[in-house]
Amino acid sequence: MKGVMTPSALRKSAFGTTPQTGAKSATPKPGAKPTLARTVGDIGGRFGGRANPLGGSLNAIGGAAQDEGAGIVIPSVTSVTLRKLPDNPGAKPLGATPDARLIEKKKGLTGALPITGKDGATSWQEYARPYDGGDSGKRVAIVIMGLGLSRASSMAAIGKLPPQVSLALDPYALNLSDWLVRARLVGHEVLLTLPMESERFPVQDAGPYALNTALNEEDNIKRLELVLSQVTGYFGVATVMGSRFGTSEALMTPILTNLMERGLMLLTTGSQSSMLGPKIARKIGLPLVVGDVVLDGEPSPAGIKAQLLRLEGIHRDKKVAVAIAQPYPATLATLIAWTKTLEAKKIKLVPVSALTNKQNIGKKPN
Repeated sequence: MKGVMTPSALRKSAFGTTPQTGAKSATPKPGAKPTLARTVGDIGGRFGGRANPLGGSLNAIGGAAQDEGAGIVIPSVTSVTLRKLPDNPGAKPLGATPDARLIEKKKGLTGALPITGKDGATSWQEYARPYDGGDSGKRVAIVIMGLGLSRASSMAAIGKLPPQVSLALDPYALNLSDWLVRARLVGHEVLLTLPMESERFPVQDAGPYALNTALNEEDNIKRLELVLSQVTGYFGVATVMGSRFGTSEALMTPILTNLMERGLMLLTTGSQSSMLGPKIARKIGLPLVVGDVVLDGEPSPAGIKAQLLRLEGIHRDKKVAVAIAQPYPATLATLIAWTKTLEAKKIKLVPVSALTNKQNIGKKPN
């Protein structure tokens, strides 16, 4: 396969090694250790069917070109890029995880799955950042997606953003438990991103763990469990892509029901925020937050500032607003400066968990 970046190459890039793109596929040598791309390309049986041959590449990040040498090389973000950003003093550490009441082991999975405790305790309440500011006044939540893919960007998001900012771990990242602990030690609550099939595949590829319309309900549940078992201590999941999978009520309903039964909350982002997810979540009683604005679709300071103005405009009609962003250097720098202006604007920065079921979803902002 030409010009694509495998999850293995992506991880190397995120941690400082320049990936090789545009190279021809090589036949593995006898006895050679399989790469991640080959391993997850065959996740049949208990891991939920066979992945699409193109599913071994995160094309949404790395690009998927068909011409020799036309792949996109993403330069690593280094600590030098982010060194000048001011550190945040952080806050009181959140509690230790996992809570033994809220996990179960399942055969075939290396990690634990979240469950609702016998006493009714749930992850979305126990692992969320405490908030007692009430429901009055204007409130805004910010969620940074993709934590763990880039060491420099992830460290900056954890250490330089206010602790009220929520962070979402990427299930394809390495050392997820380490990132979760680092985030919670300075007060950030943590979600886990849930990849779903895009209608623009393979240009937008949610990866080999993605929920997929080519799979049946049972196999998609296995994919869901595979994602959820990557780490413990998160309070909910945030959707990634899903413009195709999110159109199937028959497939979405059992997925969201499973999340509800496991005591998690749902954050819909991007196209998912205007599709079936919120409707089904409200119907079955799944705790829900809907993303209003993606801040860095155009990842330039000017583009991000324009979206922040749009976010503030939502407060003309609503008390709460939710922004989604990536840990790009321009995003982090702009957010750090912007959050310092909120007190004068009488807007309170809150963790996204504090806005669960607080939005008037039926009313669209101007």
